[in-house]
Amino acid sequence: MLTDTFFSRLGGLAASPRRLSLLLAGAGAAAAAAYLLSVAYRRRRGGGRSIRGAGGAARRRALRLSVTSAEPLLRLLEQTCRDEPSELPVVCQFGDTKCRLVMKNRRRVLEKLQSLMSGGPDALEVITDFDHTLSKFSENGRRVPSSHGIMESYPDLSAEDHKYFRELYTKYYAIEICPDMSDEEKLPHMIEWWTRSHDRMVLAGFQKSVLAQTVDVSGVALRDGWHQFFDRLEELGIPCLIFSAGIGDIIQEILVHFDIRGKLIRVVSNFMLYNEKGVLRGFSEPLIHTFNKRFSAFASSEASANDLVGATDRRHVLLMGDTMGDLRMSEGCNADLVLTVGYLNDRVQDRLSGYADKFDIVCLEDHSLCVPLAVIEAAATGGTA
Repeated sequence: MLTDTFFSRLGGLAASPRRLSLLLAGAGAAAAAAYLLSVAYRRRRGGGRSIRGAGGAARRRALRLSVTSAEPLLRLLEQTCRDEPSELPVVCQFGDTKCRLVMKNRRRVLEKLQSLMSGGPDALEVITDFDHTLSKFSENGRRVPSSHGIMESYPDLSAEDHKYFRELYTKYYAIEICPDMSDEEKLPHMIEWWTRSHDRMVLAGFQKSVLAQTVDVSGVALRDGWHQFFDRLEELGIPCLIFSAGIGDIIQEILVHFDIRGKLIRVVSNFMLYNEKGVLRGFSEPLIHTFNKRFSAFASSEASANDLVGATDRRHVLLMGDTMGDLRMSEGCNADLVLTVGYLNDRVQDRLSGYADKFDIVCLEDHSLCVPLAVIEAAATGGTA
């Protein structure tokens, strides 16, 4: 517990002791520290939203990966494509970064990469999940929050609200990743999870005006190489559809936070609806959850039509996700070829077999975007250095 003396010193930073107490009770010390730093930075810069995107150039330099071609991945596949199908991990080295991969059918992966190389960047579309796919699952032993989890960094959440969201997560996440339940068995539980969570957010009276600050103090982290990933997509004119069962407003604010801007990035997700006072009153429909993320289900939706423009005229798709439900995201987009990359973040031993059967490439506890970058470079350069 922080002392009154410490709280009194916050006056010089114009920080809120009540807000800091709530952060410590809910999101933890890291979020509270981030809040104090953001307050101090705003004070130095004269207030406002100058913190947004600050230090972007430094972050880009610090997180740069040694992925300039698809050669390491192609070489590995060419050397092993005649091997029998296997779920044994192999190591692919991209400069200083080692990635543990499972590619059960390496011949099929090689053939798909060769087709992507033939088609070039003009034929490629990226369809990706966001939470724990573009964002990290963990960092330095700390679980990185999802876009729903970031809502728990909202300064005015009560201790009761925090307890309620934790209990929801404990109950339903175990169901979501259970390898012994079918998607059909999980479906009603996922709908119940999303509905109860959204209803509670409305009751909490979330305000649009604190959306940016909520993201700032959340501790969200993107996978290493995120800057190269989005820069290359922009340079090559490759559309990127972020298809998320999370919260669209949070995702868009994270993109702003990391200074990710691009005309070809679209977000299809659950978006917040506010009343005339800027207070949350509900969410967009239809509800998007883990097991209904299908292109075809939302292409005809008036709310999503503009976000999906351009996706149907690309013959090749790089699909990225961290759940089995993400494999459906490209259904209905008329692609001739879909190369799937799956991030298996936890309970690897229990779930590896299922992931290896369904995803072309499985990345095991990988904090980077090395593999998607290599796929993009394959389309861009034909795998040459």
